Amino acid sequence: MILMNKKAQLGKLIIAFPIILLVFVIMGIFIFLAATSTFILGGGSQKAYGEIPGDDLMLKPIIVDFNGSGAKRMLVVDALALYIDKGYGRGDKYHEEMANSLGNLISNDEMLFIFKSNSRDSIDVRNAEFYLEKSSGRLIDSTGDAGGVDSLLADKYNQAGMVRTIGLVTDKGTFYIHYYIGKRNLEASQ
Repeated sequence: MILMNKKAQLGKLIIAFPIILLVFVIMGIFIFLAATSTFILGGGSQKAYGEIPGDDLMLKPIIVDFNGSGAKRMLVVDALALYIDKGYGRGDKYHEEMANSLGNLISNDEMLFIFKSNSRDSIDVRNAEFYLEKSSGRLIDSTGDAGGVDSLLADKYNQAGMVRTIGLVTDKGTFYIHYYIGKRNLEASQ
């Protein structure tokens, strides 16, 4: 009887060993594929936090070409994260590329502004990433016009509670994006 038990246990071990080996091989293949796809596709370290309504500007798709390898379709929030991570800003070709893509999202007689800041509660109106208007079907980029009437208007929109804010974590740190898209319905006069 004891001899039969030892043979049965040996039989179980002989059958269990290939199964365990097969499980480890499958796990290894899965880990290899996951690591390879992350490396090839780029495991983005950008993430946005805060409540983003479903019809929000940040969730609209745009087409941009940041590195000259061809235009890519991505969400505004993802494009902004890349724009900030790469250190792009006013005056370079990527600002113009992004401004044109964002300009396609606004209708005639609408405006859009986007500010980046280190504070959730305050906006430095002189530090606009994008300040765009569309009038008579023409896109006007007045981002570089710091301290003008447009900056005062953006501050009024912020004080009126019409500016939305989300947090954005990038490789460069945590930033707050303050933005508005819509009709120009507040006056710039004080």
